[in-house]
Amino acid sequence: MTYKSGAPFNVRTLTADYTVRPDDDVVLVDTTAGVVNVTLPVAATVLGKIFQVKKINAGGNNANISVPGGEAVESTGAGLTTNVQWAGLRIMAVSATLWIKVNTN
Repeated sequence: MTYKSGAPFNVRTLTADYTVRPDDDVVLVDTTAGVVNVTLPVAATVLGKIFQVKKINAGGNNANISVPGGEAVESTGAGLTTNVQWAGLRIMAVSATLWIKVNTN
């Protein structure tokens, strides 16, 4: 895992499972070595914060983006699972238990 702090965004690159920290902004997921599970923080601790999570390699392993138990993404409860390079999720906590997709790409 690597971490770059500073303007304009804090960027973290992952190769293993990780729970996103409130000070993360952009999380890049490299699944070359295997599936990587990314869990967003508890929504109540990051209200109004937008996170960008993106799979950066072309390999077939999944990047799984999920929310903590009891929370939902736009009422579905589902996050995102992808094995497509550059697929990602831009997501914001809007209440103590609800996340919304700002856009996906």
